[in-house]
Amino acid sequence: MDKNCIICRSNSYGFKVEHTTKLEMICLKCGTPYIKKFRGKQSINIKKELIPHIKNYWNDKKIYMGLATKSIRESHKGSDTGKKEFVEWLNKTGVLLEEL
Repeated sequence: MDKNCIICRSNSYGFKVEHTTKLEMICLKCGTPYIKKFRGKQSINIKKELIPHIKNYWNDKKIYMGLATKSIRESHKGSDTGKKEFVEWLNKTGVLLEEL
């Protein structure tokens, strides 16, 4: 597994959900979701075109974004804290999202 989150550089992951072929997790500092296939590398689990916007938000606000996947949200209450604020900020910048 890569050592640091590509958004906030933290190495603290949690809210883990295991599936038969992968492990989903989220950065505990900023809320960025990751996925790790059991025989592969860890990768960010969000649309790649959003990464610059996520980095900008993190650099501007330094607050948890709660971008948890559905399976993490269902098993870990509070893992999506801050998501509404992030989506509102994103929409104000001209990037419109129906759902992350």
